[in-house]
Amino acid sequence: MAPGWQEEAIRYYRRAIEIDPLYKHAYNDLAYAYQQIGDLDRSIWAINQYISIAPDEANPYDTRGDLYARNGKLNEAIASYEKALQIKPGFLSSTRKLGHMYLFLRQYDKAEESCRKLVSDKEASNRAEGREYLALILIYRGKFEEALEVLDAGLSADLIDQVEPFLISWKHSYKAAIHGHRKEWELALKEAKLAVEISYEADPDDVENWQSLVLIPEYGRLLALSGRIEEAEEVARSLKKDIEREDPTIIYLYSELMGHIELIKGNAEAAVSHLKKAPEKFGFPIFNWRIELAQAYLELGRLDAAVSELEGALQQYDYNRAIWPILAVKAYYLLGLAYERSGWTDKAIEQYEEFLDIWKDADPGIEEIEDAKARLARLKGAA
Repeated sequence: MAPGWQEEAIRYYRRAIEIDPLYKHAYNDLAYAYQQIGDLDRSIWAINQYISIAPDEANPYDTRGDLYARNGKLNEAIASYEKALQIKPGFLSSTRKLGHMYLFLRQYDKAEESCRKLVSDKEASNRAEGREYLALILIYRGKFEEALEVLDAGLSADLIDQVEPFLISWKHSYKAAIHGHRKEWELALKEAKLAVEISYEADPDDVENWQSLVLIPEYGRLLALSGRIEEAEEVARSLKKDIEREDPTIIYLYSELMGHIELIKGNAEAAVSHLKKAPEKFGFPIFNWRIELAQAYLELGRLDAAVSELEGALQQYDYNRAIWPILAVKAYYLLGLAYERSGWTDKAIEQYEEFLDIWKDADPGIEEIEDAKARLARLKGAA
């Protein structure tokens, strides 16, 4: 997907609307295209046109919720998702997104309520997704041991429901993330490798299916973190061999993994070079990439750039942030570091307090918690 595709899409949908002013789905797509170029006002205008044409449909309110969420307007997003559910109580798209919004607000009971609605749905895939999100709430809160139990129970239920391999693979990936965060490398690598292997079961010959590839960079990252750099680089080479096909997903995943590897090797400049390719290929920032990129900027001492990425990422209240729960919380800690190193004491204190509040009930022994407490005490003492 070449840079500038959003402008081309905008022209296309505007022409479609000129031909048929009641073409509601063109307004929907136009709204997302405007959002991708950062034009919130026009994106809201476009989706409101859809709403004026079809005020009794849930979908445009769901879309409007997405637009607000991706621009940091959490309360407005919630109001739109709730409107969609008022019109169509069983509209699961808004149900799951509303759960994400309550997670970010730290209203965990309401977030869990949304998950329970998915778990009780008639469709097996929705039940599997709901069980996954129940674990994500616990991971977000730093309750890793309890999350592992929920993930294991979810995997057992998934086998009974015979859900798609991809849904099962993500639960193994979250187990890998927990073990990796705790530096339990053998357990982490076992789960990450299993996640990749299961994801291929859907269609092992379809290398263009992003679902069969998206978990590979995390496996490579864990290999590198555990000290197995050469094996991680071999995983990256296995992705690179397909880049000649100019598939943007493969280029994206290869660049992501190489960014991980270079950062772990201490080559922060090279990591930045790789990690900056996501917006170049897709035209918009991706949450987990922004956090990795910010860490590379911190390593380089490019504090303004680190702050910009972290502040921007923390204004993204969307699905991509919700599915990276550990990074979603660590972003506050990293922004605290960036502010502290920039000499912005009050802002650093605020971010450390945010971080510690989210993980106030976390499992014991988390390094970042102890470090944040020490930094917070030192900064408050100095102030």
